[in-house]
Amino acid sequence: MLRPGALLLELLLGGSLAAQAPAVNVQDKFPESEDKEAVTSTCSACHTLARVASNNRDKAQWTQTVKAHDSRGLKLDADETAVIVRYLAAYFGPKVYVNTATVEELSSLPKLDRKLAERVVRYRDAHGPFQTIESLIAVMGPESFSPVRNRLSIGK
Repeated sequence: MLRPGALLLELLLGGSLAAQAPAVNVQDKFPESEDKEAVTSTCSACHTLARVASNNRDKAQWTQTVKAHDSRGLKLDADETAVIVRYLAAYFGPKVYVNTATVEELSSLPKLDRKLAERVVRYRDAHGPFQTIESLIAVMGPESFSPVRNRLSIGK
């Protein structure tokens, strides 16, 4: 066990007490879409993209958030607002709990059709709850998993 001073020194020097996961580029948390650039450039004018990506809000909440920024100087027309809210609600909307979600809940996620949602539920029913979000890659494939990664959780 490290002494408190050693712990502080370790942290200040950028060391690690445990193996760290590789750094993830925050841009990778924003799924590819024709609207990605509009969202990332607009949101990053006021915030870090990591801050935006850490939120899970529904469409009404994202609408309120964007409107609140209007009073702070963000000037968007209705079409621009709609694009940003649509993207954020789709990819940074409320979490879906894969260990309890229905086919309908899963298939409501962007780029996740009913057939794939049924496969996830069948796999979960046959093999038990998913232990990690990443274990879904084996069932969904990386192309289907990547856009919805931000919306999935095994907890709850």
